[in-house]
Amino acid sequence: MVTKQEIPNAAGLSKREWKFDINNSTGQWTGRLVFEKINGVWSGKMWHDQTNAWENLSKINITASDISFTRPTATQLYTGAISGNKVDGTFTWSGQNWKWTAEELNAPVTKSETSKEIKYKPVNVTASSTYPPDQST
Repeated sequence: MVTKQEIPNAAGLSKREWKFDINNSTGQWTGRLVFEKINGVWSGKMWHDQTNAWENLSKINITASDISFTRPTATQLYTGAISGNKVDGTFTWSGQNWKWTAEELNAPVTKSETSKEIKYKPVNVTASSTYPPDQST
């Protein structure tokens, strides 16, 4: 059985970064999402390629399978399902739901724990008084 857990660094920091894509009737929007968790509290920001600007995010919650956050400047609530290094989600804007996707740029640091038994093949060893051992026999 293999289990994974997020490993923070010595300061209690975890970092997640995704490249996002939004395709809707207003066009295609792309950018990056960057989240940091310090001492149990997430902070985050969103970069829009089209505006060349960062926006701070609020109400951030990230688990192994879900993500949610609010983009305060546009009053948008984003939610999504995390599967591997991808996110499929929706956000609200002007009373409508819109789809968004993202792909993680840097997978989280993880630690794998296994109970796998390691078997060794026996090796016959003979002692020799000369080094290197005589290879003629």
